[in-house]
Amino acid sequence: MPAHRELARLYLGLVALRAGQGAEAASLFDAATANPALARMATDLSRLASRDGRLVLSAWAESGWDSNVTLASPGSAGSGDADGIWAVGATGLWRPRGAVGPYLRAGGAAHEQFQLGAYDLAALDGAAGWQARAGAASLLAEYAYGYRTLAGDRYLSAHRLLASAGLPLGRAVLSGTAFVRLESYSGAYDPFSGVLTRGEVKLAFPVGLAWLGLAYGAGRDAADVGYLSWVEHGPRAELRLPLGARARLAGEVGASFRTYDAADPVLLDTRRDTYLDAALLGELDLGRRLTARLGLQARRALSSIPSLEYDKLVPTVGLQWTAGY
Repeated sequence: MPAHRELARLYLGLVALRAGQGAEAASLFDAATANPALARMATDLSRLASRDGRLVLSAWAESGWDSNVTLASPGSAGSGDADGIWAVGATGLWRPRGAVGPYLRAGGAAHEQFQLGAYDLAALDGAAGWQARAGAASLLAEYAYGYRTLAGDRYLSAHRLLASAGLPLGRAVLSGTAFVRLESYSGAYDPFSGVLTRGEVKLAFPVGLAWLGLAYGAGRDAADVGYLSWVEHGPRAELRLPLGARARLAGEVGASFRTYDAADPVLLDTRRDTYLDAALLGELDLGRRLTARLGLQARRALSSIPSLEYDKLVPTVGLQWTAGY
């Protein structure tokens, strides 16, 4: 019926969005705004749909400041190595069957220092995977390859296998992720080569308008050289809070407790480190596809070897463009 035409378009838009047809969903939501009672909801959904689809392209740029590029301990010779940073990147995601089925992902990024060029990092990544649903559960399996350069020289080549699963429990979601990564470092970093494995279990649930996640993870880095190998574990908490229709805030805190396998032959001690991390990210949608981002990352590294302790603070500001087709 004509009186229900916009409501039907809103419903069809939701169906299209769930199927990964972002462009079609956005068009249906736009048409549904003709009904004043649906206009606000349809406008918000249209903005979301314009960033989703079988093909999703994204590009970003940011700048900021790094308080401790060299990870130097307080009072050491390099403790004043702060520098400005800028970074750019782009990614593409292709899901030919929508949200369920195979997908391909590719991306690249450059992270440059204003002055300390020896720490300039470039990255290329590619992945192929499969997403599936088994009843209420969601499953994912992925192979990924990553390549890194440091100051223009080859630094790291890595192959990774990842699996994850999620299961709704009432209003909460229980999920688990695990990966194995074969790492091959180059040049002076070759002793760090080896196999990195990590797993995490997370329970996420709504708290008012926010979404809270509590997680615990463990990892093992089996490097080719024994004193560079370690085991770590620790908790993590994340909070995501919408601030109206166009803005959102996300925060994360975590702790990692790391123990190395053997004594360092130079430092003559077996390292035991603790890492305290925090991050904050605010986002504001400037348009259908453009988002402003303001971020802050902080780390406090404690160690049984005092010369390896450090503090790090990295505030950033940036823009991200995302489009779905």
